[in-house]
Amino acid sequence: MRTLMVLALGAFSTQALAQAKPDLGVGRDDGKIGIGAQLGLPTGVSGKYFVESNQSAQLALGVSPFVGGYWVMGGNYLFEQPTLVEQPTFDLGWYIGPGFKIISGNLIGSQVGPIAAAGMVFNAKDTPVDVSLQLEPGLLFQVQDGRARPFVGLAIASHYYF
Repeated sequence: MRTLMVLALGAFSTQALAQAKPDLGVGRDDGKIGIGAQLGLPTGVSGKYFVESNQSAQLALGVSPFVGGYWVMGGNYLFEQPTLVEQPTFDLGWYIGPGFKIISGNLIGSQVGPIAAAGMVFNAKDTPVDVSLQLEPGLLFQVQDGRARPFVGLAIASHYYF
């Protein structure tokens, strides 16, 4: 029941953010699709697709750098917020959004659950590259017995856009 309530709250919050947010023009001008690498949880490959100029979908797949033998997959739907700093060669923005995380390994079994993503992104204006730092608090549920545990992830990612 708690899981259903958390998912429903996330869906309503996402819808409210999407309706309340006008087009800010903060997306990438040099491409809608970004591919790159990520360090943190997970360490691996990352992709980002701008659905609109102020909304993007992000997916990461990799392994845990902290304990060997775990694979991790996560996804987020991000709402780009107004730019904090704008300079001739770069801008610094931020984003928030809901997401999910799946972790699987020999010692812990499989865990899945909702997360919230918040991050800052450095966009280079002269090259189609960004670098972001993202914090992901959430609640992961053990697939085997349904027990929940808090989760906090941190990652740094870079994408090349085309």
